[in-house]
Amino acid sequence: LDIDELYRRMGERGIEMIDEIQGPPRWGGPDLLLRQTSFRALAEPRLFREGDGRVVRGDLRVRFGEVEARGVAPTPAGRRLYDRMLAEADARGVDPGRDRAQVLREIWEEHLPRTDVDLARSDLAYYTFAVRADRPAGPPPADLVTLLDDGWVEAAPIVYEDFLPRSAAGIFASNLSGEGSADTSRSSAHRDREWMSEHIGRPVVDPDELYAAQRDESLRAVADTLGLDRITLPGTGAGTTKPQVRRV
Repeated sequence: LDIDELYRRMGERGIEMIDEIQGPPRWGGPDLLLRQTSFRALAEPRLFREGDGRVVRGDLRVRFGEVEARGVAPTPAGRRLYDRMLAEADARGVDPGRDRAQVLREIWEEHLPRTDVDLARSDLAYYTFAVRADRPAGPPPADLVTLLDDGWVEAAPIVYEDFLPRSAAGIFASNLSGEGSADTSRSSAHRDREWMSEHIGRPVVDPDELYAAQRDESLRAVADTLGLDRITLPGTGAGTTKPQVRRV
């Protein structure tokens, strides 16, 4: 999905888009998390009954469209890096003649690896792994970085399936006709994963646990194929063993 081309073509057709594509910038490396855009809810004619009983014509804006281009799911280390890069973009601000996307692109190029293999070997994103058909001869190494570098395994991105940080409310706010306001005198209700689990009657899983389970299952299959008892993961000394995963 070329979300930049979609954004341009929808605008050309007179559809009112939000100000910019939200999320990471378009750049030459792997897509991390997701990029998203939306068009403002269409003004649909409706009849409204006023307080005095009169029926008047007006517009109702309810149905809007959102488009997402999803990338690879970040590990906790990758998410921390993402948050730091956003904070750096906020600190730099935007100079006249440049938009935020340009600032973000510069920061991405400064801090992020430019290939999926480098993201995987840096423990910044989740991947599944498979043994390559053209793998080298001889005994295989037992660590993931060397398996990648020496051509024993190949990496496939695990698609990010959660919401884009800092943007969910922005999609709804984009349908306001003004800036809106917040009542800071009111305290917010406490809502967390445990509260949600209780109310829907089933546990809400941690997405990192799901992504890690997919990765570890693929590494167990790699270990079986290569006859390894253990594959050491990069970053924290974590490792996958047959038939279970443990951390050291």
